[in-house]
Amino acid sequence: MRAFIAVPIAPSRDLPEVVEYLRQFRNLKVPKNDIMHLTLSFLGEIDGDLKDKLCNRLSNLSFGKFSMELRELGAFPGEGKARVVFAGTDSTEIVELYERIAGIIPKSMIDDRKFVPHLTLARARSPTSISEIKKKFEKADLGKYEVEKVCLYRSVLRPEGPEYTEICCAQLI
Repeated sequence: MRAFIAVPIAPSRDLPEVVEYLRQFRNLKVPKNDIMHLTLSFLGEIDGDLKDKLCNRLSNLSFGKFSMELRELGAFPGEGKARVVFAGTDSTEIVELYERIAGIIPKSMIDDRKFVPHLTLARARSPTSISEIKKKFEKADLGKYEVEKVCLYRSVLRPEGPEYTEICCAQLI
């Protein structure tokens, strides 16, 4: 199964304005608000044995719950040729949680790029400049979120959009 480890993000009253604004751009595909999450590690295809090991390791994870603020809009690979539009955070706790998760997954599955904690808001069908979008929302309050659990998800790609299913979760204490 195609899998990743992430923290679920409950839709807030702060983010919908940005998300609805992004929906008007034909080149941007915006996911449904009910499936928002902040990915800590994309694993790719995993088998049942690894799924069971990861669920066991997650169940033994000891990490405190925390609050996280989304600060500003950004893009990968950059705002001039965006393929992914996101809301970023400078939360030190999410970085610490990422480091803990990196310690429980196989080393071959750890991305060697620097971890940039972000909540994906849209994917571009072709490279797009988001300069005007970023300027419009530069002073926007993107919300404060309680991070209370971390989950292993199954991802199924469908024509109407991805479908995510929680496989197992660890409650943060």
